[in-house]
Amino acid sequence: MGESDKTITLISEEGTKHEIPLPAAKLSPVLMDEIECLRDEGSTTASDDDDQAGEKRKIELNITGKIKGRVLSKICDYLTHYVTVEEMSAIDTPFETDVIGEIVQDWYAEYINVERKLVFELVLAANFLGIQPLLRLGNMAVTFDITGRSADEIRDIFNISNNLNDPEEKRRVREENEWAYEAKRKFEEETKRLQEERKKREEEEAAKKR
Repeated sequence: MGESDKTITLISEEGTKHEIPLPAAKLSPVLMDEIECLRDEGSTTASDDDDQAGEKRKIELNITGKIKGRVLSKICDYLTHYVTVEEMSAIDTPFETDVIGEIVQDWYAEYINVERKLVFELVLAANFLGIQPLLRLGNMAVTFDITGRSADEIRDIFNISNNLNDPEEKRRVREENEWAYEAKRKFEEETKRLQEERKKREEEEAAKKR
């Protein structure tokens, strides 16, 4: 039986089950490590006889038990589409646009066009599972969302208290939101570099015309 016929069942925090093809799990090193452990232990939900009979062999993973059902469902949609339909275009910097649909395919642009809270949850889950393409997509969406906003607006977005005199509160806020600020910083650096390169090219072209 080929790997494409095998499936992985991921179990959410609420106990709901979400199925993906085995090749899709390869996008997550965390899932693959767990699968290898289960294989070593011989722990699957189907017997070898069933497998030999041509039925799909299933492996259930509880490692996703800290991820909510609606988030896990979205992750499974991403993994399955990426493997069975079309891989997402690479997300490279510097960005030449802030329109996500001009950087990745329409399906992926629509996929990440969801409420802000869900985007954050997808980023955290992708980071936990090591799904790099999804993590880059989510970080890009967050970066575009917060770029150009004031400090007060960003505090509201991330639910950060304006009074950070408490060292423990400062530490908590920084740890919880470090990924977002790092994404914003990188985006602003790349944007500045891109603008400088364009300005230089324009000056060189203008000089040639003189």
